[in-house]
Amino acid sequence: MPQVNEDNRQPHGQQVWTLPTLLTVCRVLAIPILIAVWFSQSHSASQICCGIFLTASFTDFLDGYLARKMGLTSNFGAFLDPVADKLMVAAVLILLSSRPLTTGPLTGNTWILPVISSVIIGREIAMSALRELAASLGGDAYSAVAVSSWGKWKTATQMASLTLMLLTAGGNDNLHDKQRC
Repeated sequence: MPQVNEDNRQPHGQQVWTLPTLLTVCRVLAIPILIAVWFSQSHSASQICCGIFLTASFTDFLDGYLARKMGLTSNFGAFLDPVADKLMVAAVLILLSSRPLTTGPLTGNTWILPVISSVIIGREIAMSALRELAASLGGDAYSAVAVSSWGKWKTATQMASLTLMLLTAGGNDNLHDKQRC
């Protein structure tokens, strides 16, 4: 029987670069591609960005599922997965904030998305810091901020909302339409 380290997650000698971890790394590597497409001159930039984000969102579900199902959890994977999620969400929020709203009652507004994005990113950073503090304290403090089904629903709702916002943001499509006028 392999020796297990203190937190019973990763047996000593277990491979860190598992399929779930590679999927998580791919999610991080997709961020510069997403940014490049967003600022490209492509008429279908918003659809491509939406596809990249949907794929990344699916790998978020898939890597966790595979890690649990195949017994491939690792300390590195447990660390990297939430970091990858926060990086992807922050990148999309920043991209969406780079353009004014193009539809709805707040059309042309340049400050609302940056303010909302700052609040969401701030919340993510604060929760990460709180979880880190609670992990160092252990016991009841850690279980009080442990990821729950509510957190999974929040993430799913956030991913769905950001997907729709990417799709309707139009990428550079709106810029092209304005240039033609």
